[in-house]
Amino acid sequence: MISKRLYDFLIACLCMFYILQPAGLFAQGENNICFFSTIETVANTAIDFSGTSPTITSYPLPGNGTWWSAAVCKPNGQLRFIVQLRVNVPGYPEPCIFRVNGTPIVGTELRTGALTESCKPVVVPHPGNADQYYIFYSYGKGLLYSLLDMGLNGGAGGIVAGQKDVVLSAYGTIVAKKMTAVKGCRGIWLVVRSRTANQFYSFGIDGAGLHPEPVISEAGTFSAPFHYNYDDFGFLKAAPDGSMLACCGWQGIELFPFEPCSGKITNTLVLETTGNGDPLAPATALNHTRFQDICFSPDNSKLYASQNYWINGLLMPGRLFQYDVDQSGLPAIIASKNLIITNQPSLLQDISGLCILTVQNPLGEIKAGPDRKVYIDNGSQTCLPLALVPAGYNPGPGFHVLHQPDLAGPACLPELNTLVVPAYTGTLGTSFSMGGMGGFSYLQQEVVCASSPPDTLPGQTFQIMSCFKDSVVIAADSNGKCKRWDDASSQRDRLVYGSGTYWVSYYRKDCSYVTDTFRVQFSRVPRLISKGSCPGQRDGMLIAVRSAADTGMLSYTWSSLDGSVLQYRERRGSDTLYAVEPGSYRLRITGASCDTAMMAIVAALPATELTVRPTEATLPYGDNLTLHAEGALLYSWWPSGPLDTPTKADPVTRPLKPTIFSVVGWNQYGCRDTGYVKIAIDYKMPDLLASAFSPNGDGLNDVFKPMGFTYQRLESFAVYNRYGQEVFRTSDAARGWDGTQDGRPCPVGVYYYQVGILYPDGRIKKVKGDITLLR
Repeated sequence: MISKRLYDFLIACLCMFYILQPAGLFAQGENNICFFSTIETVANTAIDFSGTSPTITSYPLPGNGTWWSAAVCKPNGQLRFIVQLRVNVPGYPEPCIFRVNGTPIVGTELRTGALTESCKPVVVPHPGNADQYYIFYSYGKGLLYSLLDMGLNGGAGGIVAGQKDVVLSAYGTIVAKKMTAVKGCRGIWLVVRSRTANQFYSFGIDGAGLHPEPVISEAGTFSAPFHYNYDDFGFLKAAPDGSMLACCGWQGIELFPFEPCSGKITNTLVLETTGNGDPLAPATALNHTRFQDICFSPDNSKLYASQNYWINGLLMPGRLFQYDVDQSGLPAIIASKNLIITNQPSLLQDISGLCILTVQNPLGEIKAGPDRKVYIDNGSQTCLPLALVPAGYNPGPGFHVLHQPDLAGPACLPELNTLVVPAYTGTLGTSFSMGGMGGFSYLQQEVVCASSPPDTLPGQTFQIMSCFKDSVVIAADSNGKCKRWDDASSQRDRLVYGSGTYWVSYYRKDCSYVTDTFRVQFSRVPRLISKGSCPGQRDGMLIAVRSAADTGMLSYTWSSLDGSVLQYRERRGSDTLYAVEPGSYRLRITGASCDTAMMAIVAALPATELTVRPTEATLPYGDNLTLHAEGALLYSWWPSGPLDTPTKADPVTRPLKPTIFSVVGWNQYGCRDTGYVKIAIDYKMPDLLASAFSPNGDGLNDVFKPMGFTYQRLESFAVYNRYGQEVFRTSDAARGWDGTQDGRPCPVGVYYYQVGILYPDGRIKKVKGDITLLR
């Protein structure tokens, strides 16, 4: 607590700061009026923030058994309508929504009554319709809503058809006091605690309206039946930016990091535990602690909690604590705890009617005003007029104020009883107590409005080289929320296996929408393949095989063990070292930030020992011969023309000229050997010509010609008389001499011939002789 003199000095120093703030610094005008309860049965009293300083005022509303009211203003701060829920309402149903002048809006008899738990209505302006408002409330421990449209009925307002008392969560499933509106990135979330499990339900409201399927978060450590059946204590509140929730009550305080983009609670942090036992046990009733309410500072950095406790059945002064939730980690947040306010007592009448009884007061509910100050219900009443209340005592019901709630410790500038409820005027009631048994002022819920659509911002581009790895992890911003990768996955870290461009979009804390790009280039370690070398052939190979997807430039250096460089090449693909003898070799591969070395061995492969037969042969012209090879797995004979099949071990050949056949044989390792077969051709031929003929027309020996040609060809055939004169010539083996010259019979006698015979090897053999012509 700071002194009055120091307080006045600090306020004076800050005056100029507030004067120089730009318009629009404070919250929207929808929260300019804040209703609260006066005599615990009527909620027609409010804090009015529309002036230069807040004031207490009242509104002409029915006071029939009502605790829970909510005023909704226009963005300019003008009051638009009032919601007033009822309990124990005679003559049910009665209207629950009123115009500014207190007249009810027709058709607004909402489902309220004896089963309406301690439920402040939560009003959410429709992000897509400036005249519509979702009104959320509880009945029978279920969650209901109605949709109000102030544009209906000529501007008088009304409930949208089919949108009245709609059950969002079944009866018996929710905790009414643990319900709040939370600012989202694309609208508003209505978050409520489950009654049946450690869960929270988040219902989205955006430009399209209300989405009835909840986002369910498994969160909360305090057991629901024990902690939340004691419904009179504690609330659920949200940080102004929607990044965190806090829940307080009988067992302590829980913090919940919240994703305003998804509606998910991501963790549960237990900030305080009271150690209370069963609230119905007598010992617990006499000695226990409870947290009445909580509230975040305007800049989201501080959390305030009002704590009340009893010792031997006596109420102790209520206390207000501050926690710095901007600290890193839960231990640091707990260690930042500061006592900000210890409540003052009140004077009440004793049994004799004298106003002399000192009574300790609890601290009640907490409210962040649109003026960026925090208001705390002082939980008190008094029997004295304001002017007669002595120093050190609360002057009746009112509010303590934190003038700088964003600052730590005493710098938050607490001031007691800054705003005091006026004395009896005929409208505020005669017995006014906000405190009661723990500070029940029923300060209305915040009217949370949707922000403008989030900015879409270009993010960073990351160039990533994965050096000699099969995969690489790319990671989104650790502070980003609602991550979405190009493959629709949502995890922070992503394992990728190929080069390419990847992107991830996410929301920042301020709800700006960012897309980061990752350009990934893989350079995997090439796979080394060794091919053995056959003896004496120097045909081994070493191949560094690179993935086709990897295209970065690499340098390959092949060397022997003594360091001699055998080959150096720079290339983007694979590399091969040819003509390698058996032995060990080194390969060094380098690239952009990549460097590795590998050993490779070229094995000595078994030799092939080829045997052929025959190795030599003489073959009569035109005859066949079977060749034979063995000792290999595969064969190839050459020349292949004279062979029936050149790829088998036993081909058949019919050469027409002298030929040397070679055969290459390979074993299963690819080693080869060569054999040879030498074939000579015997060109001998039988007698070709007769010694006499008789061309007399008897059909016997009428023609003289060379006979018996097989592989030979007639080159020329000529006949001469005894004078050397040519009487016949041809090169057609089918023609012969019929004993005539120029068509006239030649005389009987001896004639001479000359035959030219052409052999397959190109030689021409001349054969001469004589023939006797007979008649």
